Amino acid sequence: WISQTGGKIPHKRAIQKARSFVEAQVRSGACLGLVHTTLPSSNGQTSRSSCSSSTTTTIMSSSSSSSPTTRAAKKAKTTTTKNDGGDNNRNKNIVGVYRYTPQALAASFAELTNTDNNAGGEQLRESYLQGTLDGSVDTTTTNGPPDPPQTKNDNADDSSVVVAAVQLTGAGLPSSSILGYCLRAERAIAKAVTEHGAQIVLLPELWSGPYFCQTQQACLQSLALPIGNDDKNDDNQNDNILLQRMQHLAQHYQVVLPLSLYERAHNTLFNSLVMIDSDGTIVGTTPYRKSHIPDGPGYQEKFYFSPGDSAGAGGVFDVTPRRRRHVGHNGHHPPHNSLRLGVAICWDQWFPETARS
Repeated sequence: WISQTGGKIPHKRAIQKARSFVEAQVRSGACLGLVHTTLPSSNGQTSRSSCSSSTTTTIMSSSSSSSPTTRAAKKAKTTTTKNDGGDNNRNKNIVGVYRYTPQALAASFAELTNTDNNAGGEQLRESYLQGTLDGSVDTTTTNGPPDPPQTKNDNADDSSVVVAAVQLTGAGLPSSSILGYCLRAERAIAKAVTEHGAQIVLLPELWSGPYFCQTQQACLQSLALPIGNDDKNDDNQNDNILLQRMQHLAQHYQVVLPLSLYERAHNTLFNSLVMIDSDGTIVGTTPYRKSHIPDGPGYQEKFYFSPGDSAGAGGVFDVTPRRRRHVGHNGHHPPHNSLRLGVAICWDQWFPETARS
C-alpha cells in the first residue's frame, strides 16, 4: 500500500488498509492465517505487550486453499462455527477468529491442569483425564481400537508405516481456551487412526494452545509442566495431565505419539518432545529437548526456553507401531514391528549435526 501510493498515505492508515486487505484474503482462503498484536498508537509509537487482560493477540485462520474470489470472500464473512471445534463443518471452510490475552490464557491453563489446587478445578481435571467432557474422545472402552477402513495403504508391504502429520487451527474456539485446543487435538488423533489407518500421529509443536512465543509474557511461563520421567527430575509426571491424557489415547488407539510439550525441569524450561509408544508407555528415560532456540520478531523463544541438553543419541527412540490391517487378516492385528525414529524440533532441522548425531 505504501509503494502504490508513493508514500503519501500516513503510516497508521497504511497499516490499517494493509491489514484489511490481508483479512479479506484470509477469509477467502487465499492464505492460512494472520497474527496481529498491536497497531501503532496515534503518536506513531508501538505499544509494548505485558501480562494483562488489555493485550490481545488475534489469530485469523481458514482451512480453505481455494483461490480468492469476491463471492467466496462475501460468503466466508457469514460462516460460523461451534465452540466444539467446528467438527460439524469438516466439509466446509473453517473460518473464524481466535483471540487470547496472556493472562486469560494462563488462567485457562491453570483451570484445566488445576495447578492452583482449587477444589472446583479438580473435577475439570479428572473429567479431562477420563475423557468424559463434551467433545472428548471416549477412551473408556476396553475392546481395543476400531479397525480403520480399508485404504490403499493396506496392500503395502510390512516394512512401510503410515504417518499422519496434523495441523490445528484455533478458528471457532472460545477466546483464550486451552481446553478447546486439547479436545481438537484428540479428535484429530482419532480421525487419523480410524479414517486413515495412521500408526504414528505427529501433532504440531506446542499443540495444546496457540503459538504464544510472539512476545515476552512472564505469566505464560506458567504453561510449562514437569515431565519427570528421568531419575534426575524429582517432579512427578502424574502432574502433567496433558501427557497422561495422550498416554491414554495412545494406548486406546495403539498409536505412536511423538508429543511436543512445554517442560519445566526444576527451575529450567525446555521445548521438549516425549515419545509415547503404542501401548501408552513413555520411551526412554529423558525427553528430547529442542537445542536451537530462535530469537527475533514474532519468535521470542529464548525468553521461554533454554537450549536442550539432548546430546548424542538423545533424539533417537525405538517404538513398536501397530501393524495395519491387511486384506485377509479379518481385522486381526499381527505383532508389532520395531521401528527407530529420529527427532528434531522446528529450527533443529536446519542444522546438520542434529541428523548426524
